[in-house]
Amino acid sequence: MGSAERCGDPSLRSTAKEVPFRRRVSSAADGIRTVAIELLGVLDAQGLTKGDACKTVRNNEGLCYNIEVCPLLQRVASILKNDQTARELRETLSRVLQKSVCGYDESLPLVCCPKDGIIEPPAAKHEFVDRCVSGSYHGKIVGGSPAEVGSWPWAATLGIDDGGLIVEKCGGTLIADGWILTAAHCVVKETVLGDHDIFNLTDVRHIDYPPKRVIPHPQYRIPESRSNDIALIEFDNSQGYTDAIFPACLPFELTGTLEGHTPFAIGWGTVGFKQPQSDVLREVQLTVISNSVCEGIFKRFKDASITEQHLCAYQEGKDTCQGDSGGGLFLPIVDPEDPGRLEFQVIGVVSFGFRCGVSGFPGVYTRVTEYLDWIEQHIN
Repeated sequence: MGSAERCGDPSLRSTAKEVPFRRRVSSAADGIRTVAIELLGVLDAQGLTKGDACKTVRNNEGLCYNIEVCPLLQRVASILKNDQTARELRETLSRVLQKSVCGYDESLPLVCCPKDGIIEPPAAKHEFVDRCVSGSYHGKIVGGSPAEVGSWPWAATLGIDDGGLIVEKCGGTLIADGWILTAAHCVVKETVLGDHDIFNLTDVRHIDYPPKRVIPHPQYRIPESRSNDIALIEFDNSQGYTDAIFPACLPFELTGTLEGHTPFAIGWGTVGFKQPQSDVLREVQLTVISNSVCEGIFKRFKDASITEQHLCAYQEGKDTCQGDSGGGLFLPIVDPEDPGRLEFQVIGVVSFGFRCGVSGFPGVYTRVTEYLDWIEQHIN
């Protein structure tokens, strides 16, 4: 596999060079600006003006600009804007955003954004990526919202051969060079990376990859089993990484049940039970609930066994749906030793549920932390 590389949005590598420094007008940007003003507007700044050199919270070289052109701090502000964000995470992210203020453009705060977009990680512990800094977030899965183009560069859509026609049926997550994580119940013929609008044939960001190997978990059994619903897909990544294609992180350091955490689910699945498939990538934030509560719900209606290999997540009116199977559930993590680093780690793989967005029914995910040894065994 060669040396490890850092995961996350590659646009962070070249923010200052490739992203025009202009205000983006959108409702999402307005929301981010509002959060930034509320958090930063009353602080003493460094007295810099737009475009001045500055030091980031990690003491790296940066440029003082509006938050709309800084993907990392956009992500921070957007998560703060979400009412479901956990208190501890909210407090940490607030400090990061407050320490980033460098000046004002009239009444609007400016932030110090990494000049070249790169925040160097410590030496990797694995041959594949296990650390990342993610790009901007603007929050359809059921009850969710369209994702901003390029905000989830590790998202894959998987096609099934339907009589010679490739039909988009499942999702997946790029986790290493040439490797995608998905669900075992997804039968894969072709893999598409970097896509945003799957019906836009002129979308030049995406690349089609036929799989070399599909490796379902050896203890997954069809159709009676809902356990071990996880698989790896190996493909030839001769194209390498691009601005739209970059791997996510694996949760090597996460422990516990994760109950109460608020991860993000993404996918191109249907926007409701038996409804049309979404043509653009969508995202939704959910809350992890206890396995005991989850099992009690499904035992009454579907006789499904929820084990420690499962993870359940729920938010009223929001859910993954048909076509989202195999896609990832991503938890934002702030490095306590490096508050300038925001990591998104894949903690779940969409497995099953009851219809879509039905009140009281969570979605069930394969818990990735239970399968890290199996993943490493194949990738390394």
